[in-house]
Amino acid sequence: MKKFHDYSLVRLRDHHGAQIIQHIIGLGQDDRYLRFGYNCSDTQVADYVANSITSSDTQQNFWYGIFDDELLIATIHIAVSGVSDLAEFAFTTDTNYRGQKLGQLLFARGYQLVTEFQITRVYMCMLSKNKPMIHIAKKFGMSVMTQGTDSEATVIIQYPVPLSRLNEVHTCLIDKGICK
Repeated sequence: MKKFHDYSLVRLRDHHGAQIIQHIIGLGQDDRYLRFGYNCSDTQVADYVANSITSSDTQQNFWYGIFDDELLIATIHIAVSGVSDLAEFAFTTDTNYRGQKLGQLLFARGYQLVTEFQITRVYMCMLSKNKPMIHIAKKFGMSVMTQGTDSEATVIIQYPVPLSRLNEVHTCLIDKGICK
């Protein structure tokens, strides 16, 4: 197993679209169901990526990915509403790379991004059986509400952000070898 500093965390751009699609399609139907909440086809995945890799008048989109050499192994899509003060996080991690805290690393990067935009609310929607995502949400102080098969997690960010929270995020990024 590689160490975190052997991976690369990068901002994904338009030219990464095919890699993102391939990564999500490679997850398989069970994992796609956990990610999207329904059984989405390859075409639906391609449409989702095509529509979210760029920004619009009402939403800014940011993608970050973790690479193992040239292979995209984990992603976060951060959708920042241009209408409200809200950002939504969505994650994927290759089955072979789970349990290495890559989701936590991506969450830390997403948290860092939304604080740069002074976003006050972060939101995640997941299936109740998606225990890894619920764990990450709770670890980062999100309030998780479950109703039936769905769970929603939110956190309200108070500004100025307590130095302890920024230090925690920075330490996470340093521990993973992402920044110095």
